[in-house]
Amino acid sequence: MKINKDVGLKYRHKYKHWYSDRINPLWTPVFQTNRTFSYGRSHDRIQRIQYPLKPSAAKTINRAQGYTLPKVVIHTGYRKVAHLHYVALSRAKKLSDIQILHFDESKIKISEEVSEEMKRFQNSAMLELNYSPLYTLPETCLKIIFQNAQSLHKHFPKLKNDENFINADVLCFAQTRFFDGESMDKYTLDNFYEPIPCSRPGTIGDRSSHGHAVYLKEETCFSSESVQKYSTVNLEFIALEIGKNHQPIQIVSVYKAPKCNLDAFKQHFLNVLDYIDITMPLIIVGDFNFNMFDGHPQFIEFMKTTFHCKQLVHEVTTKFKTQLDLVFSNIQDVKAEVIFCPWSDHYTISVIYDNKA
Repeated sequence: MKINKDVGLKYRHKYKHWYSDRINPLWTPVFQTNRTFSYGRSHDRIQRIQYPLKPSAAKTINRAQGYTLPKVVIHTGYRKVAHLHYVALSRAKKLSDIQILHFDESKIKISEEVSEEMKRFQNSAMLELNYSPLYTLPETCLKIIFQNAQSLHKHFPKLKNDENFINADVLCFAQTRFFDGESMDKYTLDNFYEPIPCSRPGTIGDRSSHGHAVYLKEETCFSSESVQKYSTVNLEFIALEIGKNHQPIQIVSVYKAPKCNLDAFKQHFLNVLDYIDITMPLIIVGDFNFNMFDGHPQFIEFMKTTFHCKQLVHEVTTKFKTQLDLVFSNIQDVKAEVIFCPWSDHYTISVIYDNKA
């Protein structure tokens, strides 16, 4: 058979002694093969003699548009048609699955309409983000991120390359699944102090749903003496005081277990009053596991009357269309935003405070 010159090289070389002047050197010998198989309930043996050839079909490149093919042989023709070469070469997933019979670079063409539309996309039709990227904000802003990490040890390589995370001043993580006594050496971030972990005592080697951690940027002023930790089965929090632009700000990062009811939450969270001053600037962030879309007015009233704080998140905060991750603050100019997170069921919560004044 005469097939593509790059196919059958080994066979043509192996049987080159068969070739004479009257046989085209590009012809490739194809031999009969025997196939035996069983048929029916009696498993009768059937033998079939066949040539090892598969039927194939060809179609124009335009007709092939939209198809994804396991293997493809391409002949781009001799006409200059806009985007024809792109359509042809993008039918397979890998370059190794493409065999090119003919390709003339001089025939590649891009339509003027597409070029103009691409320029419009790049210059005047750019989509606006529905949040403020932390890497675009001025240095005077205090930038805090809260994230229910659902296993920080598992997702750490992803967040360490996220521009929003590495440009924050404070990173608060719940459900880190760090265990008691675990070394933090492998969880360090460039330009951040060593993480402040909070794990329940007695959880050595246990990566169940617990654990808390806070990261602080190196230029952030803070005293290790201000850091307070609280960890029980029902509630975990880390409270600390930082300085930004010579202004002290108290931050509390919280995680409440889903089974912890409001009365139990109040009983545990009132302990934070031993470590903070509610007359000073205060930001409380966390996964409270109270879905705000279900109301919970008593919880909101408790946070308002006890800490003089207002709840600032008004969007969906999880992939399940619930609002569990919240921000409370007694600072008037604090803003909270929600950022989609591809590696957790909980979205990223950013807190922004421009305290240059």
